[in-house]
Amino acid sequence: MDDKQMERYGALAGIVFVVLNIIGSTMMGTPPASDDSDTEILEWFVDKDSGIKTGTFLGALSIIFMFWFLGTLWRHMRKAEGGNTRVAIVSAAGLIGSGALWMTAGAIQSAVAMRIDTDGAGGAPFMYVLSGVIMSAAGAFVATHLVATNLLALRTKWLPSWHAGI
Repeated sequence: MDDKQMERYGALAGIVFVVLNIIGSTMMGTPPASDDSDTEILEWFVDKDSGIKTGTFLGALSIIFMFWFLGTLWRHMRKAEGGNTRVAIVSAAGLIGSGALWMTAGAIQSAVAMRIDTDGAGGAPFMYVLSGVIMSAAGAFVATHLVATNLLALRTKWLPSWHAGI
C-alpha cells in the first residue's frame, strides 16, 4: 500500500468518524434541556434507552476512525510546520481531549440508560446534567483543535484558505 493510498484512507476515516457520530446522535433523539423537569429527563432515558446505548457504542467505534484521521492530519501539519510539531501537538491534544470528554459523557448517559428500569429515578437527572457539563467542557478542546489546525492552515497554506475559514 503506497503513501497516497494511506492518505486517502486517513481522509475517509475522518468522514466515517463524522458519519458514525451523526448517526449515533440521531439515534438518541432530541435530548431534554438541562433545566427540564426530572420527569422529562427520566422519560427521555426510558424512551431512548436503546438509542442512547447504541449511540454511545457508535461513538466509541468512531474513535478508531478518529485516530486514523488524526495520524493523517498530524503528518500534514508536521510537514506544514517544517518538521516542528508545536501546533500539531496542540491540535492533537484538543481532538483527543474532546473525544475523551465526549465519550465520558456518553458513558454516563449510557450507564443511566442501562439502569433506568431497575434503579428508577435514582440520580438520573443529576447524572444527565453532569454529562451535559462534561460535553460542554469538551467544546473547549474542540475549539483548541480547530483553532490550532486552521491557524496553521491559514499561515502556511497547506489547506485552501476557504477550507480553513469554514
